[in-house]
Amino acid sequence: MALTYRDAAETDATARNTIAAAHSPAGRDLAGLATRRGTGADDPTPEGREEAALQKEACALFAVLFQDGRAHAFQRVQPFGAEHPVGWTYRTGYGANVRYGWITAHTGKRGATTVEHRWQAEEAAAGAAVLAGTAVPSQEHCAAMTSAELRELVDRLRDRASRTLGVDPRHVLDQDVAAALQLLAAWHFAEVPRGFNPAAKEGCADHAPSVTGLVVVPAANGHVTALWVENGRYVTPAGDPFRAQCRALREEFENAGWKVVPGTVRVVTAHRPTP
Repeated sequence: MALTYRDAAETDATARNTIAAAHSPAGRDLAGLATRRGTGADDPTPEGREEAALQKEACALFAVLFQDGRAHAFQRVQPFGAEHPVGWTYRTGYGANVRYGWITAHTGKRGATTVEHRWQAEEAAAGAAVLAGTAVPSQEHCAAMTSAELRELVDRLRDRASRTLGVDPRHVLDQDVAAALQLLAAWHFAEVPRGFNPAAKEGCADHAPSVTGLVVVPAANGHVTALWVENGRYVTPAGDPFRAQCRALREEFENAGWKVVPGTVRVVTAHRPTP
């Protein structure tokens, strides 16, 4: 359903080829959801309007995340007195390179470029929504889902939209972290939720088993700490460090001129060279 929507709405040739090959993990995930006839977007009842709003949100979030996995911090654009959002703004990038984009709820129109401040993205989204005249092509596909399935879909997308790649959302603006992520760009970045605790034991409330990949966190005095995480933990089930990954991380930092703190086994802590 989601890939069909993107195929109808997308104009970029590279993205269309990716859609055709079904390479998107999000697309494969959404494709696994059952589709049965639901309420529909034309239902005038409060429940029908709520379901139509969820359909638009699902389509908008998927449209952005499909093209930019770094997008996060989605916020509603909802004029005073409006029952539902007319669009969303979102943030992308790291450190000083953070920018804001937008997408409308009605037509799925997305900003061609990002801007420096959120208020600029919010104004652009609101202005585009006023000029909107047609519904997003994906609604007919979302309408085939039951209310429970649609809510499950939106919950999944909201969870993904709240995460950032390689870093806790709280630390996206940290310049040292941004430099480390740029250096380690070839690594697989984990999708990190806010407040992620890599030391949480399995079964604990703060354990996030879906987190797997590289995570970078700021440390004291301009240092950063790089961790390899699998199943939400930075050590193996036996409590051992991921030695091969840590060794490779140390080598990358050292080869780039970063000063690596000696004596760390489970993580790699380093300080970037003075410009």
